[in-house]
Amino acid sequence: MAPVGAEDGLGVQPHAGFWGPKSSTLDWCERNYATTTYIAEFWNTVSNIVFIIPPLFGIAFAWRDRVDLRFILSYIGVIFIGIGSISFHLTLHIFSQMLDEISMLWATSFFLYCMMETRSKPRSTNAGLIQVLYLYNTLASLAHFVMQEPLFFQVAFGTLTVLMLARGCYIAMNQDCCRYLVWYPVVLYVIAFALWNIDNLCCEHVQWLRDSLPSPLAGFTQLHAWWHVLVGIACHAQIQFSCHSRNTFLKRDCTVWTWCGFLPFLKIHDKEQPSQTDVSKQPQNRTEDGANCNITHKVSTEGGALQRSH
Repeated sequence: MAPVGAEDGLGVQPHAGFWGPKSSTLDWCERNYATTTYIAEFWNTVSNIVFIIPPLFGIAFAWRDRVDLRFILSYIGVIFIGIGSISFHLTLHIFSQMLDEISMLWATSFFLYCMMETRSKPRSTNAGLIQVLYLYNTLASLAHFVMQEPLFFQVAFGTLTVLMLARGCYIAMNQDCCRYLVWYPVVLYVIAFALWNIDNLCCEHVQWLRDSLPSPLAGFTQLHAWWHVLVGIACHAQIQFSCHSRNTFLKRDCTVWTWCGFLPFLKIHDKEQPSQTDVSKQPQNRTEDGANCNITHKVSTEGGALQRSH
């Protein structure tokens, strides 16, 4: 990445496309307006679809299963991340960059709240934690908007992320949970962070490799776009993990199913709803600590995945 007014990290001065000269403090290892004059960073823009489509399904399933509102709000936060990131990479304007980064702060706070409140009383609200997170995000957002310093944002965002992951590890060691939903997002975050750093620190080498490959394969070297894809899936899995832990604590039956083997979803229902005959026929695969972690795999949402549980 490069500061405003500098070369675009590829050794060339970026030209102004449809949205005019860039004003953002960051620029990524993708040639600006190389694919189309209407999108500053094509791959970094379209890859944000992963922040839009899975959360819409997550909201639909959360509404179907009548889970706490906090999980729906978390998915809405992910959608705002996608909207902000699309705006940023589409235009490379400073206002869009602020929208992208500030939405990441607030959405991660929703994730952290969900992780902290997995064992709270039914229909309860932790007003103190909400006030602390609200104050933190308000001050961090205002400071970032005034300073426009990438390092400040990275520290503010990284602090929330570390707390969220630490809480996840605590839940994994001390509470009933699905181990798959614990480690899957962590692995994705680690891989995504590695690709993000390679894209930043080794841009010239990445670009050389990109130029050496035929056009259909060159797109796979857009490492910041892969960062979007992996983090988007990790955010989704993180919400599913906290939702699973929460509803396990509330003594509801949770079944994990994955779309095409990589996108996890939950099917949740109250234990008293199925008949005794139905329950006796259902295999219950559980983790060591007793949490229902029955995982099934589906290639589509057909065949009843979208139907309400009975």
